[in-house]
Amino acid sequence: MKNYPLTLLVLFIVLSACNDKERSNYPVVLTAAYDTIIQLNSKQMLKSSSVVYGLNIKDTLDLSKTSIYNPENYSGNWKDLKSDSITVYVDASASDFHTSDILFSEFTPPPPPKITDSTYNSVSESYDYVYADFSYADFRTKTKALKAIRERKHFATYLVFVQNNSKANTVVSCSILNGGLYTLLEAKDKNGDWKPIEYNYVPGFICGSGFENYLLKPNHSIVSTVKRYAGDYNTKIRVKLMSSDRVYYSNTFDGQINYSQFDKVEQVVAMEARLSETINGQPNGKRKLIFLDFD
Repeated sequence: MKNYPLTLLVLFIVLSACNDKERSNYPVVLTAAYDTIIQLNSKQMLKSSSVVYGLNIKDTLDLSKTSIYNPENYSGNWKDLKSDSITVYVDASASDFHTSDILFSEFTPPPPPKITDSTYNSVSESYDYVYADFSYADFRTKTKALKAIRERKHFATYLVFVQNNSKANTVVSCSILNGGLYTLLEAKDKNGDWKPIEYNYVPGFICGSGFENYLLKPNHSIVSTVKRYAGDYNTKIRVKLMSSDRVYYSNTFDGQINYSQFDKVEQVVAMEARLSETINGQPNGKRKLIFLDFD
């Protein structure tokens, strides 16, 4: 008699060992302090919001202590570097992982107090313009405090690692849309086809100045995240990443969404209708950025 339960147990152990081995190739990430965790259960397609939490990480990243800015992490002469040696890995094993998932471009500071007298009393070297009823120093202090509160409101997320597997430095494109990575989530529909459940917002005017691409060392990773959705539809999910007009796909993993997230929202339809300009030598390049259609 065949022992199917034993066979399934052995298969499970083998698959678990393979997953553990694959995960061990990537850094350990420690979460920062938080007050609440939000589980997104969206009924519509949402905008992708890729946040880079760490650059050139090899062993451990503590999100409560890190500062990602380091001139050595950015490439000014990136066109001379190859960018075909990266892999994208999503760690879906930690069901309780969470991050602040905040972009500076999406953070809304408090409105400055109303100026009742345009005559300022003094101007310091640090540009603390002191008016009749407020100072910009106070405004910056309030902004910093509000941002600190916002950073403790976390979202359920998946860890995403973009790793350089070569023996030389490589480059990963920085998104000129938000300063993060060009990423979005795709899921399989009922026909087994991969379709986007997120989109990139692409404005009519794009200014690429001020952004530098990420310089990634051998066997080091960029640490990012994507949203972990809840919903009524169980399916396979993957991350789609674009770098130097080349598309990369992550490993697939099990997740949940709402089936209505496959439907294009009005903003996407409007963007597709108006974006037709060539960018970086790509015909209809702006339109392609919406869903990273550079295959």
